Amino acid sequence: MWSPHQLKEDDSKKELVHELCMRPLQGYLKKYASSVKNNDLLCHLTHMEVPQLVKYESKSNEHFIEHADNWNVKSTGRQLSVVVYLNDVEKGGELVFNNGTIVQPKQGRMVMFPSFFTHRHQAKPPESGNKYALVTWFGFNEGSFPNDPVYLYESFPLLEVDT
Repeated sequence: MWSPHQLKEDDSKKELVHELCMRPLQGYLKKYASSVKNNDLLCHLTHMEVPQLVKYESKSNEHFIEHADNWNVKSTGRQLSVVVYLNDVEKGGELVFNNGTIVQPKQGRMVMFPSFFTHRHQAKPPESGNKYALVTWFGFNEGSFPNDPVYLYESFPLLEVDT
């Protein structure tokens, strides 16, 4: 078993993270970038926070209150939030944004959004079974992530924007 700390010294682990996480995300990131004004900033994303597997138990009414992912000095490196749902939730468990957008958890569904206060969101408790998701954040600066970042070095650009 390897830890995120080993990624800084071991290029083979970086390649593994790239193959398992980054390559599948790149197509979605390009699609996201094409829908965002001033997307030239996205090509400067250099770090991915270590992905977290989250579980919300329906019997415990687990949820996450409204928040922004870039909310204090330690989290200012977070520029882009990503949620990937690992299972369907038939009732409850929605991701609700402050602008009224509601996303129902469906296996394989990926949600990307800016990490800023403009995109506050909450995770509603699942009612028909547990909810599982993989969450991560992308950003510019290794020093401003609350959790260990995985450095995305130059040989694997996160996103190349055509100019």
